[in-house]
Amino acid sequence: MMEFIRTYAHSWAVKILFGIIVVVFVFFGVNSFNAPRADVVATVNDMPILAKTYTRALEITVDNMRRSDPSVDEAALIRMGLRRDVLMKLIAEMLMEQDARRQGITVADEELRQTIIGMSLFLNERGQFDSQRYRAILARQNQSVREFEDNVRNEMLVQKLADAVTSATSMTEAETRDFFLFTRMQAVLDYVPLRAADFLDAVETSQEEIAAWYAQRNETFRTAPRMELAALVFTPDSLARNETVSAEQVQAFYDSNKDRLFTQEERVRARHILLRVEQNATAAEAGAVLEQIREIKTRLDSGEEFAALAQELSDDTSNIVGGDLGWFGRGQMVPAFEAAAFALNPGEISDPVRTDFGYHLIKSELKEEAGVKAFDDVKAEILQRLAREQAASRVADTLDLALERVLAGEAFDVVSKDLDVPLQTTPLLTQAEAVARFGLEREAGDTLFLMAEGEVSDAPLPLEDGFLLARVVAKAPATIKPLAEVQDDVTARIKAEKAMLKAKDAADALAKELRETPDAHADRVQATLPFSRNEAIAGLGANEALLHAAFDAEPGTWMDTPFALEDGYVVVRVARRVPPEDAQWQTEKSLWMGHLTQRKQQELLESYVTALQESAKISISNPSFFE
Repeated sequence: MMEFIRTYAHSWAVKILFGIIVVVFVFFGVNSFNAPRADVVATVNDMPILAKTYTRALEITVDNMRRSDPSVDEAALIRMGLRRDVLMKLIAEMLMEQDARRQGITVADEELRQTIIGMSLFLNERGQFDSQRYRAILARQNQSVREFEDNVRNEMLVQKLADAVTSATSMTEAETRDFFLFTRMQAVLDYVPLRAADFLDAVETSQEEIAAWYAQRNETFRTAPRMELAALVFTPDSLARNETVSAEQVQAFYDSNKDRLFTQEERVRARHILLRVEQNATAAEAGAVLEQIREIKTRLDSGEEFAALAQELSDDTSNIVGGDLGWFGRGQMVPAFEAAAFALNPGEISDPVRTDFGYHLIKSELKEEAGVKAFDDVKAEILQRLAREQAASRVADTLDLALERVLAGEAFDVVSKDLDVPLQTTPLLTQAEAVARFGLEREAGDTLFLMAEGEVSDAPLPLEDGFLLARVVAKAPATIKPLAEVQDDVTARIKAEKAMLKAKDAADALAKELRETPDAHADRVQATLPFSRNEAIAGLGANEALLHAAFDAEPGTWMDTPFALEDGYVVVRVARRVPPEDAQWQTEKSLWMGHLTQRKQQELLESYVTALQESAKISISNPSFFE
């Protein structure tokens, strides 16, 4: 099934229903999610979604995320709503299967056969379908042939319905060109900034002002109530002990799962230096940048450090880390960049590479070929996983024993030592800090902060992946900091407010003057770089009102009203607008038409699925688990 999903990953139905979630997942098993134990997790028009179906779908989604980037932990995934996302996809899938059958859409046996024999996962070294390999791989994934083929048939059925729903949807060339012009149009502003900092020396504050400001706004300085805690933590992570897992168990897990869990795509780790070239730059402008990057290449060839030059000269935000892009696989970079990066051997530096962003120099740091990861490279991960899974089975029993002893009056440190449960002690924490530190659910945080000093929780407090027993060591009530403690802060705030008012007054006066005498103060006028509707304006930040004005106002005329910035005000006029060149449209036309048609199809299919949901009878067995 995973291979089917990867094969059809560009289809709209799969994107919507089978896990295009832009998050990532560190290596843990599905058991980590404490999946519901009931046989049925939901019913859709009286048809059940089985717990094993949900668990398998979760496993596939996790596997796809882990392949993309294994950097986010399990708790973060759950906070992002992974459980609900997977369930909603299964519900949507079943609704579409039901509707497809209602409409008489079918998948013939020959269609199914051709799809399966074309899956690369089941091909031998000669590129031919291998039935023995097919059955062996399904067996390793604990799937019968019948179950797998039913799943593939259902997925094909959903795709057929999706194609039928969206087949008549398209974008005309005129519609696409209008959108292209709207999106690619750039503007350049003339502006005169009036920074509040320039007026700070002209403002003063009195003790009476400071006292009055503090009296009116002292709630600004209210501290939250805080609590010092002792806590026993019961989670698979806290109870996991590597020594409980044998070397034989680790090896057996690797042997059984290496084709499913430990394959990796070809990938490289690289650095780059980018010199930006605007997409509408003239040939002369682009040529000048090319000469600059060739000069950098000469310096690198003579032995200068790549990371140092990237930090000094690169226009990309990666310059702060010496141009380091980390690991990436195929399909993650623009084609020209990818081709150059994968053609390099570690240590080699490319010649200048042109992309839509400008000219790049690329240095290959490391390279890994596609294949199965070696046992030695993953045995530590497997050990942690198996230890965690063993610990997960002990959480409930250990918690029961600990709760019984704590409620009987035993000290936390004694229970911690006897049951081998970690004891955590904290400094004074706010409720938000306690929730973040332990991963408490919001209601559990509320319960905790209602407890009195010395009180022990009489019931386990739920965490995202376990439970907590807590004792309140000390409490500090909410207070308002006295003026003497915050006087410098108050003074700075008053002066900043007064300076902003002076900057506004000066900006209003300047705007009026420039409307009457446009060429006045020419020595103070600055110009922005070209920018589009969806990006921050260099030097002026992301100001939505200013962005709208830049593409609506008449060029050449100073605007009546200054615009507020974080640090002052700015008076502006539109110097010019820069439409994209027709050659760019001709080059990108097919990409834009494809992208916009695809987006229109996606919106239509999402609306179709929403309509099915609204008219369906859907019941979820344990809704709180998926929240």
